[in-house]
Amino acid sequence: MKIKKPQITAAYTIYIISLVLLSSGCSITKNVPDNDALYTGHKLEIRNSTASNSYNKVLKSDLLGLLRPKPNSSILGIKFKLGIYNMAGKKNNFINKFLRKTGEPPVLLSQLNLTRNIQVLTNTLENKGFFHAKVTGDTTIKNKKASSSYVADAGTQYKINEVTFPDDSSAISQTIRGISDKTILKKGEPFILDVVKGERLRIDVALKEKGFYYFNPDDLIVLVDSTIGNTLTNLHVRFKPEIPMPNKQAYRINNVFVYSNYNLNTAARDTVKTDSILHAGYYVIDRRKTFKPQVFERMLRFKPGDLYNRTDHNLSLNRLINLGTFKFVKNRFEQIPDSFKLNSYYYLTPLPKKSLSAEIGGLTKSNNVTGSEITLRWRNRNTFRGAELLTINAYGGFEVQYSGQFSGYNTFRYGAEANLTFPRFIIPFFDLNTQGSFVPRTNIQLGYDILQRQKLYTLNSFRGQFGYIWKENARKEHQFNPISINYVQPLNRTDSFNKYLKQRPILQRTVDTQFIVGSNYNFNYNELVGREKNAGGLYFNGLIDLSGNLAGLISGANAKQGKVRELFGTPFSQYFKTELDTRYYVKVGQKSQWANRLIIGVGIPYGNSTILPFVKQFFAGGSNSLRGFRSRSVGPGAYNGSRIADSAGFFPDITGDLKLEINTEYRTNLVSILDGAFFVDAGNVWLYNEPPPQSLQEKAKFSKNFLKELAADVGVGLRIDITLLLLRLDVAIPIRKPWLPEGQRNVLNQVDFGSSDWRKQNIIWNLAIGLPF
Repeated sequence: MKIKKPQITAAYTIYIISLVLLSSGCSITKNVPDNDALYTGHKLEIRNSTASNSYNKVLKSDLLGLLRPKPNSSILGIKFKLGIYNMAGKKNNFINKFLRKTGEPPVLLSQLNLTRNIQVLTNTLENKGFFHAKVTGDTTIKNKKASSSYVADAGTQYKINEVTFPDDSSAISQTIRGISDKTILKKGEPFILDVVKGERLRIDVALKEKGFYYFNPDDLIVLVDSTIGNTLTNLHVRFKPEIPMPNKQAYRINNVFVYSNYNLNTAARDTVKTDSILHAGYYVIDRRKTFKPQVFERMLRFKPGDLYNRTDHNLSLNRLINLGTFKFVKNRFEQIPDSFKLNSYYYLTPLPKKSLSAEIGGLTKSNNVTGSEITLRWRNRNTFRGAELLTINAYGGFEVQYSGQFSGYNTFRYGAEANLTFPRFIIPFFDLNTQGSFVPRTNIQLGYDILQRQKLYTLNSFRGQFGYIWKENARKEHQFNPISINYVQPLNRTDSFNKYLKQRPILQRTVDTQFIVGSNYNFNYNELVGREKNAGGLYFNGLIDLSGNLAGLISGANAKQGKVRELFGTPFSQYFKTELDTRYYVKVGQKSQWANRLIIGVGIPYGNSTILPFVKQFFAGGSNSLRGFRSRSVGPGAYNGSRIADSAGFFPDITGDLKLEINTEYRTNLVSILDGAFFVDAGNVWLYNEPPPQSLQEKAKFSKNFLKELAADVGVGLRIDITLLLLRLDVAIPIRKPWLPEGQRNVLNQVDFGSSDWRKQNIIWNLAIGLPF
């Protein structure tokens, strides 16, 4: 017979908390042994310190953090977790296991080592320049509860008077003296052991840049002379007597050997130097001719005869790793006997050249739309033996509405895309290469899509792009596409859609033929790269997109005057577009973050166009935008896009030439992998030019009253964060509807959760993967 485990419901949890509150005071020492006491914490008093009050506050906080053991945690003085633990009985059943796991066992006085704590405090004070500090400690026991208290007589904090460096005539001593102006040991600053250790590391880093490959920070010793009086110290940076001779010598590169097809299972056979090819000073051992030697000429920074330096050492490794072709990258240096030269060896284990993978994803929306997409991806990581990456994707997806007013208006999308990436700049008549850790790339892209909206229309699109991607460092990335072509053409339109067009001519632009020939540039700056979760910092992404400028200039196109010109028999788009996405994150405590985003988008159609092409326009609303409104349903301006849905029977995509969006969100950890959020979104899109009267888009043009036309929403969210995947559920309601008459747009006072009609029309559920920004 199976025994069903009891469910831990919300009511049960509240019941437990209530019991904890009622019983925590009387049962807090329930599980404390007879000859012991509950350890409740420690106090520390610092006396006679010559340091400033602000420094003493930080010092006291640091010292308290070193004391052990730490008492049981508490909230507002109540030890909730200890109370939960004490509620557990002796039986080993599910409830008691849950209480013990959720709770916290008592911290006992017997775990306290008073002598050790006194020694730790004394040593720490001495390491911070209080050379004559004395610490005393004692314990207090009452009613089976105990605490400890410490008094630190800090005294005077010694300061640095003078710093000297090795003064002999050796090359390494001369080098150290040459970098002494950048010392972090400053006259008049307090003596702090951690700063002294930092100075040794600084010298080590600087010497590694000057060829001293074998030098180690432990080869240095800093002698402290505190006998000069006036609570001052002289610091003397010296070499330890036992430092090996190689550690004091600068080395140059002799030869560089590259094993480009290294196999961990056949290492002995793969490390012989026979059959090597000498190219540009590098010996490449590649019996199978897997890679062209030119690849390593661009990746490696060392040349024979170069003085060893740590920067080129790390850059070479990083460039080989970032190439994306090798599974393992290993490097070692070997001294040539009786010389100050090094042979450099690189052992590279390639990834499988060809691979096939599949990805599948799903989505659901608050308007009963569900969908899925599957992508098949084939890769060739060394297409022409130059570490080129060829990726071919074939994909298909759908969005269907299984019930509701718009059931049957399903969307199907399928297509293919090919990307060929070269790990270098390909520029006619120029040979450029970056010097940083990241490899520049030239990318060629071709793609074809078919979009079918059942009962409405079918579009096909071709796209091609040629451009460059490069990084200055981990935070700054540039992408420049001098050639970007996009051609969108309708394959068919249903009679029903043609009927809708007569009622709502605004829908025409969704099926217009679009021919975009231009260039674009994107700059990305991200201070959060490599930072911990909830870190603070700035993120910025800027886009400049141009189309048809040269063709429009040559042809004299002017759509407003009826002079629409064609390229290859099709009117071309002419516009200037920029989008600025700025985000600022503030860390709040250890587990919370305040995230903010401002998006400003400006698209200016001119010459051969009066409106941006549909695929280049901005939109507002959706799971990553205004979460209290359906995707692409807001605007433009004070226009009510939902009127189209009511009359046409489906939700069209509402877009505009200009965009303003503001988002702010407070994120915090609730428990374990579950995070919570509270957010407010505001924004809208507008048209740049006055729409034609037949479009029926009144109040859609951008004007000085744009702030009065902002839509806004408020909501809360739950996120399950398992590091590799973040699943997000946000629920929001509109609090400002810009299409309503002025004076009636704020709808916060109309919130009525008790009304089913109100909930159906206003509550928007957003299920997505990843954070919204």
